[in-house]
Amino acid sequence: MEQSYERANESGANVLGLRLLFRLTRSQIKGIRVQGLPEGVQVARQSLFQLGVEVTWDRALPESTAVTATVEYEGEPLVLTDFVWITEGAQENVLISVAKPVNPLKEDQLANNPLETVIEDPVRLFAARRDAIERTVDPKIKKYQLFYWHYDHETNPPLVLENPDIPEEEKLRRISTIRGMVRPLFSRVLRRAEIANNGGRPEPGELPQVPDVSGVEYLSELQLGIMREYLPNGYQDIDVAAFTEAFEMFANGELRVEAVDGVWNGEPDSAFEFSFAEFAFVAIENNVDAEAWGSLLNALVMSQEIFTPAYRPNLPHPFFFGDYHSTNFAPEKQVDTTLKRQLREQYEGKSVDELAEQAGKNAFAAFPGGAQRPP
Repeated sequence: MEQSYERANESGANVLGLRLLFRLTRSQIKGIRVQGLPEGVQVARQSLFQLGVEVTWDRALPESTAVTATVEYEGEPLVLTDFVWITEGAQENVLISVAKPVNPLKEDQLANNPLETVIEDPVRLFAARRDAIERTVDPKIKKYQLFYWHYDHETNPPLVLENPDIPEEEKLRRISTIRGMVRPLFSRVLRRAEIANNGGRPEPGELPQVPDVSGVEYLSELQLGIMREYLPNGYQDIDVAAFTEAFEMFANGELRVEAVDGVWNGEPDSAFEFSFAEFAFVAIENNVDAEAWGSLLNALVMSQEIFTPAYRPNLPHPFFFGDYHSTNFAPEKQVDTTLKRQLREQYEGKSVDELAEQAGKNAFAAFPGGAQRPP
């Protein structure tokens, strides 16, 4: 059996794909096809879930483009809850849209739609992720998963809003500061890649500057505090070796967990992975906890060379910053222990200036096309 859904893109942005979400019924999705794509645009990836399906294509479609999505299924008729356009630049590591209310469970309803949970309620997804982590057997992997869980709990705006341990006034300040840091870090990463493409390294003042150093101080204290608490070295400081291994595994998709059926969490969800190192550079340039960030910078820059192949886009070259999503992940893309060892050897002893140059090379290698793939 089949059901079709026709929509025109009225999102106000170019779109890279669509996601259909359905209520829980006694049905199984078997496939999907999309009609109406402009000539030359092809489907790049299809993902089927228990209660939804996602399709992306190889070039962004402009506003007003109309497509028809036809879903093949078995069982009871599908009940569509959402037709979601995947827009350019919609996914960021530290900034996602605030959760919409989720309807309470109705009588005799088995569960809320797990995919709807992902899109509409990151707080529920976060709770499901913690439950999944508790089932992890390997103690070291579990330790690193919990580190990133707490990292998100303290720095992801929708989760900050629901964190009972953070005072209300503090929540507003934290969210405002985090959001204010996103654009400067993004701009610096892209500019660093441009400079590397020309064979150079950034000169003082050549990269975009953050508007308020007090925000750097605030976020530095926050992040270093999380690291010291959950990756301690026993001497009230950060275990750099554990930190390095945690970022290697995170960038390689080794810490991801299946929070609900077919929905994974606890992994990089975009090229904002590069912002971890960029914040360290900003802190060092502004002499904010420079020694601490200098000790972590090696691992942060090195992890970029693991993230890039592990989440390589399934799109034509050249790749763009906006091409990187968590859905790019596939186990066969992960780097092996040999490459990790080689990278550690290559990065050993690099100075801050050398790492600054290397970060530019990494960024250009990852997204030589720039910010967004043109429509």
